[in-house]
Amino acid sequence: KWIVSGSFDSTLKVWDAEMGEESRTLQGHTGFVRAVAVSPDGKWIVSGSKDETLKVWDAETGFLVDSIVCDGGPTSIALHGARIYVGCMNSTIAVYEYRP
Repeated sequence: KWIVSGSFDSTLKVWDAEMGEESRTLQGHTGFVRAVAVSPDGKWIVSGSKDETLKVWDAETGFLVDSIVCDGGPTSIALHGARIYVGCMNSTIAVYEYRP
């Protein structure tokens, strides 16, 4: 349902995949967005930034639900169940439990 893109201007653009239109811009990072993932059920967006944080967003409303400090700076994100898997600049993988 959603396509999400991250940008060098620290924002995310959320696109409605069915309509092919931008539906909202998400702001909250202070560094460029390196990675983005949408939960399999389409309810959550997780973004990772050069600012060394992960942000969890409500995909329907664009509301920032949580911010998680991610040591090493996130470069990739995968979601599975209540887990957020993050590849980091320091050559590690971090796993966070998230239950919104």
